Amino acid sequence: MSSTTELEGLLKEREQLTRTLQAIVNEEKYLGQELRIVQEKIAVAELREKIKAKRAVVEQLRYKVTELKKRLNAHSLKVRQNVASSGGQQPKPKYPQVQVQETR
Repeated sequence: MSSTTELEGLLKEREQLTRTLQAIVNEEKYLGQELRIVQEKIAVAELREKIKAKRAVVEQLRYKVTELKKRLNAHSLKVRQNVASSGGQQPKPKYPQVQVQETR
């Protein structure tokens, strides 16, 4: 093989390897961007799930607060009605009151 032919072969190989390297660099760049996109999509999906779960918890708490307020209002109304029907007097205790003396 002559040195001219050898040089031409090496130049062609170098050109081919340069194109291959550039293709790999381009793929690396693309995959890096694709990786970041997929990671962000996962982060967004996880945040959506957390928000959905927190909204459900908040909704349950709202429901419980509403129900307890209804119970409180019903109880307060019942106490007011009992006081009004007894002429404004305090209801008598069910059990007799016992006075306790301290002993030393």
